[in-house]
Amino acid sequence: MQEGSYSAVWQDPQNTALPADMSASELNRLFASCMPRLQRTARRLLRNSEDSEDALQEGLLLAYQNLKQFQGDRKSVV
Repeated sequence: MQEGSYSAVWQDPQNTALPADMSASELNRLFASCMPRLQRTARRLLRNSEDSEDALQEGLLLAYQNLKQFQGDRKSVV
């Protein structure tokens, strides 16, 4: 997945899934900051580039859809 190509995952004209205090550009920066680590982890676990890209895209979509329930004070599991 090329840098920036994942932005299409959460294109939502009304930003309906964003918390009220988060802009689309902030979401883009958040996801972009996580991408290198997520890509490495997916490739290591799945051992296949195409599968890791698919899994990462599905994961980003789920993250976006559930963003309003995100609790930023929790520690990362990954």
